[in-house]
Amino acid sequence: MSTTALQRFIVRLQFDAGLCRRLATNPNNTLRGIDLSADERGWLLDSDFRAYTSDPLFAPRVLHAIVGEYAASSGLAVGHSKQGSRVLLAFFRSERAHRAVQGGQSLSLAFGDWLISRVTMGVWSDARIAELARLEQTMARLRRPFAVRGALTTLVDTVRTRVGTSILYSEILDGLTSHGDTTTAALQGVGENRPVARLQAGMEWVLCRTTYRGPAGRQSLEVLPDALAALIETAASGSTREQVLARARALGADAGEDEAIIADLESDQVLAFFDP
Repeated sequence: MSTTALQRFIVRLQFDAGLCRRLATNPNNTLRGIDLSADERGWLLDSDFRAYTSDPLFAPRVLHAIVGEYAASSGLAVGHSKQGSRVLLAFFRSERAHRAVQGGQSLSLAFGDWLISRVTMGVWSDARIAELARLEQTMARLRRPFAVRGALTTLVDTVRTRVGTSILYSEILDGLTSHGDTTTAALQGVGENRPVARLQAGMEWVLCRTTYRGPAGRQSLEVLPDALAALIETAASGSTREQVLARARALGADAGEDEAIIADLESDQVLAFFDP
């Protein structure tokens, strides 16, 4: 698989001029862990590194596609920065982006991790960016194939965020939409040009839905009552239908009501059991 490793490394070079410089000055350290044949390594080191950074719009074009899935969190991040959208281009120089490209992982999902890490590491002080990124990353995951969690269907997933995150998301997205293209508006940092909801103390579970998997699926959000969230998370953990029914009763459902609750979740395509 060395050819794949080489191709992915070249993509990283196109994203990060700093990596090109490190390859030129310290090739052994830079290529450590990259599965290349001797011929591929020689070809790479003999090439003109300037060719990999000859397209200055390569990373911005990819960023535009990614921000389409993180418009709310990106819009806040850009709005707080004097660098404008360049603050987001730092993602392509990050360890998380390099690891995603070299490992064949989704750059969009990696971008969500990076946004969250900028807040948790104290680089950005606005906690709303991380909470919005968690929400948007969950929706981004629904557009892609991923391992189904327990009895959850492929059309739903859950995320735990600060209270008020889903309202904040909707309000910022409305603000972006009022400027036309949401991605362009987010990259201009105009998402918070009107009063928006504040995050509140405490956490809440949000159910993210899509009409079908893929980029064209229509998505929606629903804040879950605590008891229903606990029941859905029990099903997501891999519990059988009988175990989820028992959990419903433990949460206060009456006899017969437990069956009705599970039947409704199955009818709504939230849960699907395949117990023998």
